Amino acid sequence: IRLQYHAPLAHSARWLSVAAVYDLHERKTTEACANAHTILAIIKGQAEEPLEISQQIRDAIASIGAQTTWEILQDPNVSESDLASLQLDWEHVEFIDAAKRAFLAERVTGLQSMEHYLQSPSDLWRGVNGNDEEISRRLCKVQWQWFGAYTDEKRMMQTYQVLADAMRMTETNHSFQSAQIFVHTNFNRLGFEMPFPQEGTFRMDIDPTDVRWLLSENAFDSFRLLKRAMVFETARNMTIAAIALKRYQLQHQQFPPTLDSLTPAILKTIPLDYMNGQALHYQTNSDGTFLLYSVGENGVDEIG
Repeated sequence: IRLQYHAPLAHSARWLSVAAVYDLHERKTTEACANAHTILAIIKGQAEEPLEISQQIRDAIASIGAQTTWEILQDPNVSESDLASLQLDWEHVEFIDAAKRAFLAERVTGLQSMEHYLQSPSDLWRGVNGNDEEISRRLCKVQWQWFGAYTDEKRMMQTYQVLADAMRMTETNHSFQSAQIFVHTNFNRLGFEMPFPQEGTFRMDIDPTDVRWLLSENAFDSFRLLKRAMVFETARNMTIAAIALKRYQLQHQQFPPTLDSLTPAILKTIPLDYMNGQALHYQTNSDGTFLLYSVGENGVDEIG
C-alpha cells in the first residue's frame, strides 16, 4: 500500500509550526493560534486511518501540535479567548479509539496472512524475518505445515484476544499500568512466559529455525499501539491542563492552588494521567511558576 499523502501532511505540520513561531515573534498571536488549529485539523482528519503507519505519522504530527501550543502559552500577549478556542480544539482530539481501529486492522491483516500461509505454506520461505538462508523452503512447507501451523494460529488468536481485552479495559480505568499488568499476567497464564516489558513490547527472541511461532510472534507487537495511544492521551491532557492554567492566570493574575480550582468554570473535569488512571500531578512553585507532570510509564511518582 502506497500512502503518498503522509509525507506532505507531516511536512505541512512542520511548516505550520514554524509559521506559528514566526507569528508570535511578530506579535500576531491570533494568527499563531490559527496555525495551531490547522495542525489540530490535520490530526483529527487522520483519526479514521486504520493502518498503524498512519497512526505513527499522526502521533508525530500531534507532537508538533503540542510543541506549537506550548510555544503559544509562553507568549505574554495571547488572549484568553484564543486559548479557550485552542483548548476546545484539543479536547476534540482522541487517540484511544484511533489505536483500536489500527489494532483491528492489524488483527485482520495478521489473520489473513495466517490463512494464506495455511493454504500456501511454501510462500514462507521467501523471507521470514528476512532470513531465507536459515529457513528453507522445505522447512517451511513441511515442518511448519505439519507441526506448527495450527499451534501458531491458536497462539495468534489468543494473543489478539488478550490485547483486545486490554484495550477495552483502558476505556474504563484509563490506566496504561493496569493494561500492561493485565497483558503480562494473561500471556504468562497462557504459557507464553513473557518477561515483564521495559519498553512496552512483548516481542520475544525466537530461534529463526523454530517454526512454531513464525506468525503469531508478530501479534505481540500490537501492544505498542496501546502504549503509544496512552502516552499521547496523557500528553493531550497535559496540554489541555496547561492551557486551562494559563487561562486561570489571565483571569486571576495568578495560578490556581490546585487543579480542582479549574472546574467547572474552565474545565469540566480534571485531566487524567493515562499512565495510572489518576489525576495529573500539579503544584505551584515559590517563583510564581507551576509544575505539571505525569508519573510516566513506570507508574512511579518521581516528582516530575
